[in-house]
Amino acid sequence: QAPAISEMAYEGDRYYFCEDGAIIALDAATGKVIWRNWDFHGACPYSCIGEDGTIYACGNLGPDFFAVSADGQTLCRIEDFKGEYYYPEKIRKAGNRIEVTMDIGPDYKEQKDYVFTVDPADFSYKLQGSVPESW
Repeated sequence: QAPAISEMAYEGDRYYFCEDGAIIALDAATGKVIWRNWDFHGACPYSCIGEDGTIYACGNLGPDFFAVSADGQTLCRIEDFKGEYYYPEKIRKAGNRIEVTMDIGPDYKEQKDYVFTVDPADFSYKLQGSVPESW
């Protein structure tokens, strides 16, 4: 159902992609693998990069949130936000927080786009709210 290889980001001298659930950093000039992190275990990723090179990702087929340092070390993995929100569809930096937008939640017939904010300092998270379907 999901592609085996998905592009994630091109930042500075590095190219990031996901292959069979691993996040991989390549040297963009040579194509050599800088590091490979097998802890993501997801597919169809969305990502953004922090000022310190941390990669924040979510997978449409899981996990809801993942953070890996610039040198390839897993910082955080959240399989799911509260178990009743599904299909991450966007991740972005918003000030000093990371926002993850989920497609489906408990009242999905009336609401859409459930936004969770994650604090990169301690990886705590909370639901910010949703948007009415008629909006």
